[in-house]
Amino acid sequence: MGKGFKHGTTGGAPLNFVVVGGTSAPARPRENTIWVDTDMTVTLWHFGADEPDAVEGTVWIQTGTSSEAPFNALKKNSVMVYPIAAKVYDGTQFSLADASIYQDGEWKQISPAWDGVLFDAGDQCESVTGGWVNASGDTLTASFYSSNSFSDPIHTEKMIDLTDFDTLYVTYTNVAVEAHFGVTKTRDLKVGTDYAASEEASVGTVALDVSGLTGEYYVTLVAGAEYHQTCAFTATKVWCV
Repeated sequence: MGKGFKHGTTGGAPLNFVVVGGTSAPARPRENTIWVDTDMTVTLWHFGADEPDAVEGTVWIQTGTSSEAPFNALKKNSVMVYPIAAKVYDGTQFSLADASIYQDGEWKQISPAWDGVLFDAGDQCESVTGGWVNASGDTLTASFYSSNSFSDPIHTEKMIDLTDFDTLYVTYTNVAVEAHFGVTKTRDLKVGTDYAASEEASVGTVALDVSGLTGEYYVTLVAGAEYHQTCAFTATKVWCV
């Protein structure tokens, strides 16, 4: 839909949908019931393409121009909605949530909670990562000249739960002299033995086995060298599977 609408702004027009929250699906859903998988109490809902003002418990149903599960929002008039994602506001920020809509006797997923992507062509995936420290622009880039030292690490602001993942991938378009990436419990770690797992960087997509790890870690990229040389890297995507 166009500009979007929110709870309480439909002018009293009968609605053709309902938004509910909970950690299990409603037992007796009606057509166009939107179930958001959350343990937070849904206080408000908003449909639209742009992030709304929010209070804790606000559900933002992000809309586009097409959807796998479009529906008419009103019973008496036609206002088509094309849901593409659902996000819940925790009082600080919106985070992706699993969400499904009940149509034709079955649940259709409209939003996965997270697809494992941590950075992609400038998208810092802030709802998951909290942003990337020491990063800006469309790539993760560092350039450093020194002897036996390393650049300031580029790392996730938040720790990432790797329990359900087997592999961490980074796609590099440039690596000069020496760079590596890994996961650590320590913020701002430049180099050392405190990485739970790490891998040397090279041009292309590089994989790091994290299947033996459980719990949360910072994902970190760093450049450095043992001799007086310029080290650099450019990474365009970071993700887990």
